[in-house]
Amino acid sequence: MSNVKIQGNASGTGTLTISAPNTNTDRSITLPDGAGEIVTNDSLVTFQAYNTSNQTSIVDLTPTKVAFQAEEWDSHGCYNTSTYEFTPTVAGYYSISAGIQAGHTDTVAFILPTLYKNGSWYKEGVGATGHSNLWASSNSTWLVYANGSTDYFSIYSYGRFNNNYDIVSQGAGRGYFSAVLVKKD
Repeated sequence: MSNVKIQGNASGTGTLTISAPNTNTDRSITLPDGAGEIVTNDSLVTFQAYNTSNQTSIVDLTPTKVAFQAEEWDSHGCYNTSTYEFTPTVAGYYSISAGIQAGHTDTVAFILPTLYKNGSWYKEGVGATGHSNLWASSNSTWLVYANGSTDYFSIYSYGRFNNNYDIVSQGAGRGYFSAVLVKKD
């Protein structure tokens, strides 16, 4: 039979409190067989932002930062709606996702969301093609590491069109930038 041991830290003065929920139902906690920290609601970093207006006249074949101006939620205030950057405050591994849609009139078009880390190209997304009656729309997800202090991320659009194009705003459904902490460092 395994034992449960709670060991205090000799230099710490904090108190560990384990409280039972206000319920008549039995509850169980099963810990993983390995060392590490448990991610709690207080340490779970998550955000989702979206674009509220079209970003117009983006130059063909020029990486352009996508302006996600509004937040649906931001658990730790890590997203900046002025610089369009996500700066996680907890070190660890994050799942970052983005979706963009290009408005255009070209017969053939291509759009690619790209993840930038600390102001530089970091990882490419999945490109999508479109036609004059079907706009190019692409979604991508990346698993990345952030140091919890200085690393920041932003989304850039890279498009191949015969003319300039627009990043189309349709609320939170088509243009979005989000992240969630998957594993705390």
